[in-house]
Amino acid sequence: MAAGAALTALLLCASIRLPVDIYRAWLPEKLKILEVKEGRVNDVMITDYQQSRSVYLNANMVARADISKRKTSRHHQGLGHLPMLFVAQPKRVLGIALGTGQTFSAVMKHADADFDCVEIDPVVIELSRRWFKEQNEGVLDHPRVTIHNDDGRAFMRATTHRYDLIVLEPLQAFTAGTSNLYSREFYEDARRIADEVSAMFSEGRIDRVELAYTEFVSLGSQKVATRRFLPLESTETIATEGSGDTDLSGAFEFEPSPEAVLESLLPRYVEARLFGALLDSAASEHASRQRAMKAATDNAEELITKLSREMNQARQDAITTEIMEIVSGAEALGSDNESEEPAPVGAEH
Repeated sequence: MAAGAALTALLLCASIRLPVDIYRAWLPEKLKILEVKEGRVNDVMITDYQQSRSVYLNANMVARADISKRKTSRHHQGLGHLPMLFVAQPKRVLGIALGTGQTFSAVMKHADADFDCVEIDPVVIELSRRWFKEQNEGVLDHPRVTIHNDDGRAFMRATTHRYDLIVLEPLQAFTAGTSNLYSREFYEDARRIADEVSAMFSEGRIDRVELAYTEFVSLGSQKVATRRFLPLESTETIATEGSGDTDLSGAFEFEPSPEAVLESLLPRYVEARLFGALLDSAASEHASRQRAMKAATDNAEELITKLSREMNQARQDAITTEIMEIVSGAEALGSDNESEEPAPVGAEH
């Protein structure tokens, strides 16, 4: 009986095609799985649903494209077009986090620049080329595009190139490699960036700096924020955005002079402002990770419960079948014994 239950369990496990069947167990029935590939960084899955094709990393949807009219996503187009408004004629561009490739395709429409594409997961590169070639317009095979299978932060530290534009579209916090962008080392890199930006502004090489980041509102809510970084905003603007009173003011005395105080405080202000934005982004990352891990845990528990029931049902069916076979065999033996009764003693023929 134990051998039969073990054999049934092995057959059940053999009939499950991991990880496709595991993903299919919790995905909507109408959603079609095109391909699932296990990599050393992520499990990457491509799906179709109605007119939308999506990329999943470790069961989390991270990007999608409209396949109905072979057009790119407006969201991804915007992420590629907007940065080009700030650079007239870039000669060299860096893009980090490939996804479907639609954002980088939009960037390449604006300038005849050399483009370095950095993606940490080789499976994402492979499946993006295979399933999203129409949506990204074959950007991965563009003669001026070079693909680098590397971590974005490590690549930026090691490269000797200087870029006119960096397009960074990091994925959600649960994606491998994303959290590296918000580590302590990244803050040190941000300090160096702040120093360089301040120097460029002070020397008159740039007139204005805008800071865009993810603002942490609450554990369940984060939003994209854009603030003027340099030159400093007026007190009226700061009060309005902070729900303060523009009529209130205070009397200050500066020693040795306002100019000397400002010259000393401006670099500290720039660093603190940038660190504040990074901390907001890091908090948003951890909140997103917490929600994602809770959803993954709930899905895993539900899947464990479902598979455990199937395993128990299969084991019970095997036990019931063996009991029925034993009972049937015993009844057959009993019938044979009754049909072979001995003839009475002394009977004449």
